[in-house]
Amino acid sequence: MRRFRFAYLLGALALVSFVRPFIEGLALGSATVDILVFMSMLAGAYSVINRDRRFTIIVILGVVSAIAQIGFYFTDYPGLVIAFLITALLFYGLVTWVLLRTLFDDHMRITRDTLYQAVSVYLLLGLVGAMAYALLEVVNPGSFHFGDNTIASDARLDRFLGFSFTTLTTLGYGNISPATPKADALATFQAVAGQIYIAVVIARLVAIEIGQRSRSDSKHH
Repeated sequence: MRRFRFAYLLGALALVSFVRPFIEGLALGSATVDILVFMSMLAGAYSVINRDRRFTIIVILGVVSAIAQIGFYFTDYPGLVIAFLITALLFYGLVTWVLLRTLFDDHMRITRDTLYQAVSVYLLLGLVGAMAYALLEVVNPGSFHFGDNTIASDARLDRFLGFSFTTLTTLGYGNISPATPKADALATFQAVAGQIYIAVVIARLVAIEIGQRSRSDSKHH
């Protein structure tokens, strides 16, 4: 099962990022969404198990985040939303950092799992951005301007997921836009980070693949 840890992570992140908006309004939709988020956390923790000394911290953050989300589900206490967003942001941020570091390990080899890992990190960057935007809007309401078809009360995490990925890819639909310097700085940082990630990681993977093939060819000759 360890061989497929990044496939599990990629699948869970894809469900949270792309399937979540389609089921949230259905019967038991909110509970299903929470389950998907918890699945992504389990997959994230599993992907870094025994790979980094920060694993214990990652697990603690995941547990606290899950407790805060479950607590809000039953009590609607606003403070639990902030607790969830902060701990979830730290959780996904640390997982992203650990996986990003392993992509630049000197002994890394290109496998199918490596490609799953690289795509997972990109989706994690989008998820981390969404968490940061949602937290900023909760702490400082009015940080973002919502278009005519989006009202402020709809500014949930799923709204910011779309904004996060359009910012990460520099697509920019314009239905949501930064309205304060802090929000603008976050969006700018994410857009730059997304472009740098694609350029640097693709270049590294191609270079490693070329090196692997060269060594393989030299052994056959």
